[in-house]
Amino acid sequence: MDGLLKAVLLPLFLSLFSFAASAEQDAPAGEELLWDLTSRPAVAILLPGMSHHFQPPEEKNRKWNETHSGLGLETRAKWGETDWYFKTAAGVMRDSVESWGAYGAAVWQKRVFDSAAWSVDAGGGVFLFYRALHFDGEHMWLPGALPVLSLEYKKTGTGLNILYVPHFKTDAGEMPAVLFAQLTQRF
Repeated sequence: MDGLLKAVLLPLFLSLFSFAASAEQDAPAGEELLWDLTSRPAVAILLPGMSHHFQPPEEKNRKWNETHSGLGLETRAKWGETDWYFKTAAGVMRDSVESWGAYGAAVWQKRVFDSAAWSVDAGGGVFLFYRALHFDGEHMWLPGALPVLSLEYKKTGTGLNILYVPHFKTDAGEMPAVLFAQLTQRF
């Protein structure tokens, strides 16, 4: 449980602290801050997700969990006067092997489409997962760098984060390639 709390609370605390600190900074005259995230961060609830695994599990008589119950928080702030956004996320979810785990992320995305109704952001992030790789297996820390596409219907704040996790193998096990989508609700 200690690892689960660290995976969720530490990234969330650091992200909220960094936004508060950056909003208070003043650059000396004529100088631009490197981490100028002065826009007020938007907050979203990360809702349950769904996935598609591109291979069946190696363990016989088992099926991947492809409906992921869980809950998390995401913060998003504009990167100065650019079209770039910085997001942080932390949460818990039931993973592909039916085990509760945690995740934290820092994501950089460029706004690639923007209209009065919709926005689309594309980019990538660094993630830290606390999860199992086998059914009934031990939990472990798994870092990763992953592409992320985010869509949002601005009128309601409802969105979708889409991640692609490539096939990977470690000494502790392997996972097939996965396409994952998670609902978001900004407030």
